[in-house]
Amino acid sequence: MGSMLAIVALLAGCRTEYRGMDPDIDGHLWRQVAALEDPLWGAIYDNSAIDPEAYVKSLGGAYWNGVTDARTLAVDDGAVVIYNVTYFSDSAEFSVFISSGPRPNVAADDGTEYNGPSQVYTCFRVHVAAAADPDPLLLDDEECAKELLEKMPSDAAFAEDSVFDG
Repeated sequence: MGSMLAIVALLAGCRTEYRGMDPDIDGHLWRQVAALEDPLWGAIYDNSAIDPEAYVKSLGGAYWNGVTDARTLAVDDGAVVIYNVTYFSDSAEFSVFISSGPRPNVAADDGTEYNGPSQVYTCFRVHVAAAADPDPLLLDDEECAKELLEKMPSDAAFAEDSVFDG
């Protein structure tokens, strides 16, 4: 059913999107994003740093201040970008953009010819408090920064963060 919706969206001129826990996303693209997202979430959950700024800097990935030219970021190669950071005395909020990078030119996991987006990306916002409140709070899937999307191929598809759970 999910692939039928993706085909209908493509024929209608809409961008493909993947939402929910079983979105029928290509396995290769899913694994590419998970390979970037899983280590990031591991770092996010290791919020033992007392200083919010040091904590955010420890997450890895590229940092974008929203002012410098986004063309310097290699998001089309597969990347984690942390941006729109707000610091508080004992916590931080930040946005995350993750792109899969190009899909390899191989068959789909089921052996059939692949016919879908060349890349996928996701965006979300996180609030993390100091060690006294160790669970990060995923605030929401948010609209991705336009400047980052402009770096993506025209057929790239959005997938909400929950697609990569599991």
